[in-house]
Amino acid sequence: MKPLPNKIILASTFRHYFLGIAIALNDKDSQYHMVFIDQKFDDKRNLFLHAAKNHPFPFNMVSCLPTQGTGKNKRKVRLNSFSILKNLLHKLKPTEIFTGNDRRLEFQFSIQYAKKYISSNTIGSYIDDGTGSYIDAKQFHFTKFLADRYIDTFIKKIAYGPWYKHP
Repeated sequence: MKPLPNKIILASTFRHYFLGIAIALNDKDSQYHMVFIDQKFDDKRNLFLHAAKNHPFPFNMVSCLPTQGTGKNKRKVRLNSFSILKNLLHKLKPTEIFTGNDRRLEFQFSIQYAKKYISSNTIGSYIDDGTGSYIDAKQFHFTKFLADRYIDTFIKKIAYGPWYKHP
């Protein structure tokens, strides 16, 4: 019997965790793996991570990337997360990778890496319920929008690689 394809959900919020549960419960033809990303805590203070690890169903695996870095440590933490993701991608060889609407660095990295080194057919999917997610930043802080769009994107391309794209 052929093994079921693997799919990875990168969840940064409780909303994406619950949406991931719904997706996994409705797809009996795949194995799902939940990876919490961009978390402040990876212990009992993170109630959703703690609950998911204690009761992983419908996921085959629940894990958490290293918690958020700050200042100069932020790049080091992210590079460590990328290394963990590389190992996970090679181990699972996912056919699809999901994340919330905000296109986190971890998702962008995973998709570009999987397409280049695992399978060019790897699918990247965004999950979101739309609640408060699509506010147009240009209408509120035009200067911040310009800085985020052009300066921050340029710096992140230098720091992490040319695969980075502005959300």
